[in-house]
Amino acid sequence: NFRISYRNLLDNELLQTDFENEVHVRLPHEAPGVAVQTPTQALDTEIVKFTQWKPKKLPDMEKAKEFVEYLQKHRESYLKYPQNEEILDYLRNNSAKFAFPMAYEIPEEPLEVLDKWRLPENLKGNVVLNDNRKDVLETILESRFDRNHVILGEPGIGKTSLLFEIFDRIMANHPAAILSTANIGTAHQELGMPLFYDDLPEATDLLDIIYNEKPKGLVVTARRADWEGLPKDFQDLFLRHTIKEFNKNEMVQVCTSMLKFSGIRYGKTALERLVDYSEGSPIYVWCLINELSSAQINRLQDDYITENAEKGMHNYIVKLMQRLLMVKGKKEFKPGGKHGLTCLLFLSRHIIEKRCSPRYFWIAGKKLAPFVEEKLNDKYSPDLFNAVQQYVSGRGNNISFPHDTWADVLEGEGRHNPFKATIVQVIDEIEGKAIFKEVKLTAAEEAWALVEDNFRSNPHRNATRYLTMAETLLKNFRISELKRFDWFPLEELRETAAQYTHIPVGRNVCNLIDNAASRRGTTITIKDSIISRSNLNLGKLDADVDDSVLNRSS
Repeated sequence: NFRISYRNLLDNELLQTDFENEVHVRLPHEAPGVAVQTPTQALDTEIVKFTQWKPKKLPDMEKAKEFVEYLQKHRESYLKYPQNEEILDYLRNNSAKFAFPMAYEIPEEPLEVLDKWRLPENLKGNVVLNDNRKDVLETILESRFDRNHVILGEPGIGKTSLLFEIFDRIMANHPAAILSTANIGTAHQELGMPLFYDDLPEATDLLDIIYNEKPKGLVVTARRADWEGLPKDFQDLFLRHTIKEFNKNEMVQVCTSMLKFSGIRYGKTALERLVDYSEGSPIYVWCLINELSSAQINRLQDDYITENAEKGMHNYIVKLMQRLLMVKGKKEFKPGGKHGLTCLLFLSRHIIEKRCSPRYFWIAGKKLAPFVEEKLNDKYSPDLFNAVQQYVSGRGNNISFPHDTWADVLEGEGRHNPFKATIVQVIDEIEGKAIFKEVKLTAAEEAWALVEDNFRSNPHRNATRYLTMAETLLKNFRISELKRFDWFPLEELRETAAQYTHIPVGRNVCNLIDNAASRRGTTITIKDSIISRSNLNLGKLDADVDDSVLNRSS
């Protein structure tokens, strides 16, 4: 005999049901990761959804009770989405109460995570798990909190999708968070709240903090080659979990799931060809779906794949870039093509996280134009540059690559990559002469003046653009540099961002400023820095954290 108690979603009434049957209680990590949600899984979700999370003890910090309530409400909002308006109203009405400087983001909705990690917006509930991925997921979910985990694999095989599935399963039980700055602290450890980060080797400031402070409860991803280039004693802080490419039978399930939740119809031969061309890479399928959606095509034909794709992820991105930048059927650039390639290299090599404000990217592109014309003999084309911006316009208000494989191609990856010679020329003539560095700074001042003027004329309409620009500058310049710029009102920005903590970018700007300020005057001594010993080749770092916590790519 047993009784299940639960609450009605509509009126919050407490209900109870008595049973006299033999049952199997499935743990959250045993739930299937494929698209179709069974009635039993739905019941599990509803029961978990209204199980109130409470920490065993409060963290040792100021306003500890308020911080715990903040976590509770964010988790509740995440689990109830899209029926979370009432909770969001509560969070907005109590924004002053919940103003904490934090090194991590607790999302209010699954879409925040999917957007940040550049994943399909319908991926929740649709992550395909083979035996290899199920083993990794279950091992991490069942592991002690004091272990750190890294998910390793080749580019494009689904590391980030698995990371999201783990994050989503953990949120069903207790809060989880995404690292956003290097000031990690210990509050998450006291609460047993895991912290997530996608592609850790890209975050050089985090690498150094983790190496010195050795926090626990981290779940991260990394490309295997990048990870193995880090020092052995850094790697030893993490348990390794390697995932492999899907085989052809598994890719049938992956392709079927992604096409269905994207609303793309398909025939049997088209599906077979897509499986063959993808070579075990889910991100290949997602890139092709994006191309179909951009062209407003809702049925995949096998001749479309033959005409518009190449086998293998790198080769497919090469073909996409060829269509964008080069004359069809020829190995020569369109007018403005070399300028477009130069702008993509600027984004890849000189912008932290390869992600920035659209206004900043646009102005940087225009400022690069005269140098490209002089050095590479290619005139700026507004139409082609607009097309480049459309290719790298992600959801929300940021410019970013659809996947890091674009950055690989910009480093020369891919069979018969026609851009290799021009990439070398750009590196020698533009980057080698410090033009990227000069444009990075001059574009910052002009872009800030533009968005600030628009914001002052209409704050409500332009707040997100204003804060996105601020986030770009805070991530790409030292805080001490920004203070010296007479055009950048740091203190005023802090006050303005505090009024917009109800949106993710507002919270992130507040955290970036507050965390940098809280660490001012302290010094991290990096005796045998993981950065100086890794293949990142950034040199030995021994600096005031006020200057180092907001790292620069150059």
